[in-house]
Amino acid sequence: MLALAGVAGWIVLDVARPFDAVVAALMYVVALLVAANHPTAVVPLLIGYMIFNREIRRFLDWGFGEFSTLPPTSMVVPAVAVSLAILAIRDWTRLPRLPRRGVTLVLAALGYGLVMGAFSGRLVGAVFELLGWLSPVALFIYVLRLGVSVEVLRRWLVVIAVMTAVAGAYGWVQWSLMPPWSSYWIV
Repeated sequence: MLALAGVAGWIVLDVARPFDAVVAALMYVVALLVAANHPTAVVPLLIGYMIFNREIRRFLDWGFGEFSTLPPTSMVVPAVAVSLAILAIRDWTRLPRLPRRGVTLVLAALGYGLVMGAFSGRLVGAVFELLGWLSPVALFIYVLRLGVSVEVLRRWLVVIAVMTAVAGAYGWVQWSLMPPWSSYWIV
């Protein structure tokens, strides 16, 4: 709920480029619908969002002719991952003991990093970086809670490999042809 409120607040605050906020809201709602109907399918979807987020951002910046310093689409993955982790943490004691300890240590390190960032006078940057690091940890907690089979893991790897190959192929297209949205963003 907190993540949903954050995305809703982002939509309201981003009046200069409301289409960015609409795209972010659609990405968020799609991820939540997928998580509700097919809990195992949300993991490759979020990884796809991570892989293609920069291209979405470049396309939106090019379309509006201006750069967004903190686009709402970059907050979708942390918002969904934290939402899923909150659901998984409800059953924290049911998770395997060793991964719980590892997650606790990683969360302590992230908390330390946040405090150091806040005391250095860069609180906004520290929070943004915390969310970037928290996303994979939250996704790991969610996967632990799902308790997926080897067959599901195999399907995830195939889908993620295909998405990575598509992103790599686009990288070659981007490097050799330089689409207008990429050249705008690079300049």
